[in-house]
Amino acid sequence: MGKEMNYGEESLRLHSQWQGKIEVVAAVPVSNKEDLSLAYTPGVLSPVLKYRRIPRGPMILPGAITCVQ
Repeated sequence: MGKEMNYGEESLRLHSQWQGKIEVVAAVPVSNKEDLSLAYTPGVLSPVLKYRRIPRGPMILPGAITCVQ
């Protein structure tokens, strides 16, 4: 059998080589501070407040399936 990979060492090597490993990209056009505010904070707060008291409310929000939980 071959040598087992050391995931910690390989991860550090690739992190250095790739200058990071994960990129966050907006799913909507964001060209200024106002766009970002509507797409993120405080734009995220209004839907959260609206649906937080409804059982399974967050699951009816558009995009709930693509959220990292």
